[in-house]
Amino acid sequence: GGAPTGGAGGALTGAATTGGAPTGGAGGALTGAATTGGAPTGGGVQTCDNPPCAASLLGDVAFTTVAGKDERKGTVFSEGENIYGPFENGFTSTQDMILTRLGCQNPSDGYLSGGIDTTTAEQMVAAACGITLPRYEGEAYIGLLDECGGHTVHR
Repeated sequence: GGAPTGGAGGALTGAATTGGAPTGGAGGALTGAATTGGAPTGGGVQTCDNPPCAASLLGDVAFTTVAGKDERKGTVFSEGENIYGPFENGFTSTQDMILTRLGCQNPSDGYLSGGIDTTTAEQMVAAACGITLPRYEGEAYIGLLDECGGHTVHR
């Protein structure tokens, strides 16, 4: 399996990986098999039999095909970084560490159901925990999405 690559009109093309990564259509369209998410892997290639096909709204949907750099911090992101769907998977006790890092004194205040877009979920957590998201603390940027729009912590 391979990550989608550039095609005609800016479209993503190539074999979609497990997790429902989009594959190419003409004119910049994103197409791909819809799934309920799950981490893409190198095996289990999925393709879209009848484009256009929807990408998953939760979990991993594709990989990046080029490297990038966070200019403020100098962090380099390699090709193959995960691209996630637009909706949050929700917060439960499993995410207590994340909620604590965001600033929730009582992590359970920030619990919410999945299926809410990430920006709205971030504001719901902020209101419930009495904090501001996103925010800077010194040089640290704190939020569900990073400054580049990434959805997970890059280490």
